[in-house]
Amino acid sequence: MFDRNSLVTQLGWRLGIVLTIGTLLQMAWLFEHFRGLETNYAETGFVDELFDFFKDVAWTTPIIGIATFIACAAGMKRHLQPLRQLSEQAASITPGDKHTALPIDQAPSEVQPLVASVNTGFERLVEAVQVQRRFTANAAHELRTPIAVVQAGLERLPATDDVAVLRRETERMGRIVGQLLSLARLEGPNENNLQRLDAASVVRRAAEPLAQLASVEKVSLAFDVECEPLMVLATEEALTEITRNLVENAIGHAPVGSEVTITLARNGTLSIADHGPGIPEVQQVHLFERFWRGPWTSRPGSGLGLAIVGEACQRIGATVQCLSTSGGGATFKVRLATAL
Repeated sequence: MFDRNSLVTQLGWRLGIVLTIGTLLQMAWLFEHFRGLETNYAETGFVDELFDFFKDVAWTTPIIGIATFIACAAGMKRHLQPLRQLSEQAASITPGDKHTALPIDQAPSEVQPLVASVNTGFERLVEAVQVQRRFTANAAHELRTPIAVVQAGLERLPATDDVAVLRRETERMGRIVGQLLSLARLEGPNENNLQRLDAASVVRRAAEPLAQLASVEKVSLAFDVECEPLMVLATEEALTEITRNLVENAIGHAPVGSEVTITLARNGTLSIADHGPGIPEVQQVHLFERFWRGPWTSRPGSGLGLAIVGEACQRIGATVQCLSTSGGGATFKVRLATAL
């Protein structure tokens, strides 16, 4: 099946048309040139002989056309190979990686200006992203001190309803600042420093401090590991952020008296399941967008927790998906790369 937009297909059609027109013009010219000679060679039937000649050589025309097409197609594919390599290099660029300019010399001269323009566009984009990251990190750092001062001041005030509201809001503000800092760290240059980690140990350390939060929300935590130790390729920071944010999200949506289950399978799959309202399938495409919150939830939040999970998974080459929990609720499954 041919691709109409392929350069090779377009070359084939044009080549076939050119060869056909050329053959017809050649035949017409020969007949016109030798038409007057037929009277001189009436006994031999010159035109008939000319027809026989064309019948004898006509079979070579398609062979020559096919051979020419194959040669041209092979040459075009060979010359287009550098473009395919450039496309693969461009597709492999991620926001967390240091930008490396695409090699212009490898491209055909006709498309070198295009490659140069793409490099310029990438440089501008990288600069804009770096400015945004620096602003986010600096703003979050600057906000930590005044928030800590406000929280310390509120601790010294008498316990009233207004003070309790202010404490909750400052705690929420502090959490948002911490999430912004986590995003800034995860979006930094990816040095590809994956390590062999015991996933069970890291997940347990990340989940244990959340037992108090679960107790406040009247939710229980259950931790199930199929084998221990379970070695995976990751970074401790990324795996901790994934666990902490998914467990906090599950606790926040779990109904009173229910259980949040943390499961670590032998194949490196980390699952966090709750029995809350669940997530509509049509809304799941937005789950890992920053500052996006589902319309079905009334839980206060910033919409950054799952965005951090998505960034952390991308950082270590893990995949994350949301499924429905049996009996109602949501289950997030993170597939980690196991280490041999």
